[in-house]
Order: sequence, then structure tokens, then C-alpha cells
Amino acid sequence: DLCYKTINALEVDKLASIINNDGKILDIASKTGEFAFALYYLLKDKVDIKKLKKSIYSIPTSTITYEFTRKIYEVLGLDTGCISNMTSFDLLEYKVKKKINVEKFIKEKFLTGGETNMKFSVVIGNPPYQATVREATTGNNKNTIDIYQDFQDIALKLSDATCLIYPAKEYQRGTLNTKDENLISLRIYNGRNREGEKHIPGESSVFGDAVRRIPGDVGLVYFNKDKTKHNKKILYQDTLIERS
Repeated sequence: DLCYKTINALEVDKLASIINNDGKILDIASKTGEFAFALYYLLKDKVDIKKLKKSIYSIPTSTITYEFTRKIYEVLGLDTGCISNMTSFDLLEYKVKKKINVEKFIKEKFLTGGETNMKFSVVIGNPPYQATVREATTGNNKNTIDIYQDFQDIALKLSDATCLIYPAKEYQRGTLNTKDENLISLRIYNGRNREGEKHIPGESSVFGDAVRRIPGDVGLVYFNKDKTKHNKKILYQDTLIERS
């Protein structure tokens, strides 16, 4: 459901236009090809199907999720060459520790049959939120660091338009504001059933009891650096409001 909401935030008809004009859409953190499936389901009747099958790219989060993603691609008839042979964590490793050119790394690591232009029209996905620095010696209190913001940074290097799902705590706490006119919309959802920092009464949670904790509730964050998109207002919680 959240995949569909992500695609609808970007507007299905605009994504269809991107596909028909040979654009590329990247899921930066695929687990079971969930975004690829959602894109296929919502766009299959609106685009040239041959173009659609070659326009959905995925970076799996692990070698195991690569296999899950590959299965979904095969079932849908998508081009499995559009699945990266590296993982999301490989991408993060190179971005954070090795300080190399992320765009060049993407070009080299994608299985694209000689493709040279890897500028993506849109980057979407639900990237990993945290990484473990040190395992707990007892109990379940691991030392972790936030990494979702690094994926947002990478996504904005790979495309002018990104719509990602990750903790919204920096907005909830006021650390980040909405004055950046590249930030087109922000929709915050309850991350889990237990109350988060600003629990929304009467609204179901994204992950329910499936996770122990969410570092802040979950935000659907849409950036677009297209100058024609700039607006003095932002779509926040489904309402157009003044930036603050």
C-alpha cells in the first residue's frame, strides 16, 4: 500500500510520460521487488509495455533480496539486467567510506548491456534506516547509527526527483524545516502500533508490531529539483500549507 502511495505522490501520469520517453526509475533498496511490482501494476495499461520492462531498475539490499527481486522480475517479464549486482549497503559503503563518485560507481556496477547514461528520472524506495555499529553483549541493545539520510543524499545525486520512505524524526523535532522549495511534499505515518514521537490518532501504522522500534514515525518524502516545481507552499499531511 505504501508503494502505491509513493507512486501516486509522484503522479502516475507523469511517471507514464517518463517511461514513454525512455526514462529510468530506480528503487534504491529493493527487498522483494515490491516497488517494481507496484510500478508495473499501476503503469502497465498507460505505457509502451516494452519500454516499461526495460525502465524499472533495482538495487537490492542484500544478495538474498537480489534473488527475491529477480524472481519478481521474471514473473512480470521485466529485464533482470536492470537489477544491480551490488547491494544498497555496497552503495553506502562507497559513498560514505571511500568517497568515490557515486554516479560513476552506479554506471560500472549495473548490468545494463553497455548502457552509458545512468541518470535516473526518479529514485524511489524504502532504504535501510539504521546500521549496527556494535552487537549487544547481552539483551537486544545494539549500538546503531542512522543511515537513511545517506541514502537520501545518494538519491539526490542520482536524480532530480526522489520519493523515499524513512523516519521523519528530524522534521518532527524541528531539526529540519520545510523551507527548502525542492521539498514538494511530506506525509508522515505512524511507524508502529505503539505511540511514536507524534502518533496520529485513528490512523493505522505502517509496520504494526513487525518492528521493535522505529526512530521517529515514517515519512513519505518527495524532493524535486525541477525549477518548474517550486512553490511557496508545501503539501504537508495531504494539505497545501505555507512553508515553515
